[in-house]
Amino acid sequence: MTEQARILVVDDEPKNHDIMRRILAPQFQLEHANSGEEALDKFADTTPDLILLDIMLPGIDGYEVCRRIKQDDGSLDTPIIFVSAKESVDERIKGYEAGGTDYFVKPFDHEELLMKVQRLLAARSTQRSLVNRVAEANTVAFQAMSATSELGMILNFLENSFAAKDVSALCDLLFGVTREMGLSCGIEVRADNTPIYRGDNGPMSPLEESVLNQLKNRGRLFDFKNRTVVNFPHVSLLIKNMPLDDPKRYGMIKDNICFLVSGADARTKAFVAAKETELQRQLLGKIVQQTHGMLRKLNGDIRQLRGDSYQIVEDMSRQINDVVPRLGLEEYQENSIFKITESCVTRTRDRYDASTLIDENFAQLVAQLSEISSDGELPTAQLLELIDRLDSGRG
Repeated sequence: MTEQARILVVDDEPKNHDIMRRILAPQFQLEHANSGEEALDKFADTTPDLILLDIMLPGIDGYEVCRRIKQDDGSLDTPIIFVSAKESVDERIKGYEAGGTDYFVKPFDHEELLMKVQRLLAARSTQRSLVNRVAEANTVAFQAMSATSELGMILNFLENSFAAKDVSALCDLLFGVTREMGLSCGIEVRADNTPIYRGDNGPMSPLEESVLNQLKNRGRLFDFKNRTVVNFPHVSLLIKNMPLDDPKRYGMIKDNICFLVSGADARTKAFVAAKETELQRQLLGKIVQQTHGMLRKLNGDIRQLRGDSYQIVEDMSRQINDVVPRLGLEEYQENSIFKITESCVTRTRDRYDASTLIDENFAQLVAQLSEISSDGELPTAQLLELIDRLDSGRG
C-alpha cells in the first residue's frame, strides 16, 4: 500500500483547520500549526511533502515562514501553497519571491483545493525523478556543441534549432544552454492559442506560470530582485537566479540571453508559419475537390442545355410538319409558320443565355484559381472565404 503524503496546515483560525480536515484527511496525513513559529518547529520534526500556509499569522507571517523553510537546501522542492484573502499581483509576486509554489484565495473551493494539492504533489514526484536524469539529458542534448564560450553555445543553439521538430525539442535545446550558463529558468511559449510552460527541471509551479504570464507585456526585460523576465512576441523566459553580486556577469547574461531568446522566438515563429502553411495546403486541397465537383455539375448542366436545345428544334420541326400539309400556303398560313418558328428561336436563345451565365461563373472560378496558382498562396482568411463561396454555389 502506497504511503500517504504528509501535509502541514498552518492557520490561526480553527475553523480553517476543520475545513482542511474534511477536504484532505481522507487522502493525506495532516499536521496542524497555529502560528509561524509552531509551523517551523513542525516542519523540522515532520518534513511534510506539502505545506498549506496562511499569510496573516501571529508572530512571523507566512512570507517569512516560507523564506526560512526555503533557506534549507533540502526543502527547496517542498511545495508551499499560500492561502490568503488577498489576490493582487503584488501579493502574488511577494509570495513567489518568498519561495511559494502556488497561491490560493479564500474562500476556497473544495474541489479546486484538492486538485491543486494533488497536482503539486504529482509534479514534485516528477521533478525529483527528472532531477536525477539532468546530467544524462545534458550529455544527449549537447553532444553536438563544441564551443566553450556562451556566444559559441548560443550560435550552436541557433544552428541546431533548425533541426528541432517541435516546441518541446526547442525548449530542451534552450535549457541546455541556460544550464551551461549556470541559470535556473522557466519558459512560456506562445505558439498556439494555449501557452506552453516548461521548467528546466520539470513543470513550472502554478505561481511561476501566473507571474510569467502577467509580465509578458512589461517590456523586453523586466527585473524583480534576482529574477529577470526576457520577453519576445512568442517566447518569455524567466531567469530565477541572476547574480546581483556580480554586476559584470549580470550585464553579460542580459546581453547574451536576449540573443538566445530571440533565436528561440524566431524558430517558434517558424513553427507557427509552418502550421499556417499546412492549413493552407489543406484548404487548397478542399478547394480543388470542390472545384472538381463543380466542373462535373457544370458539365452536366451543359449537357442538359444542349439536350433541351435539340428538343426545342425537334418540337419546332414537328409542329411545322403538322401545320404545312393543312395549309395552302396562304398568307395567314405563312404567318402561322413564322410565329411557330419565332417562338422556337426565342426559346432556344433563352437557353443559350442561361448557358452564358454558367460560363461566366466558370470563368470567374478559373480566374480565382489562376490567382492562387500565380501567387503561390493566399491568406488563410481569403481561402476560407473562397470555400464558403464554393459551398454556397456562388462560384
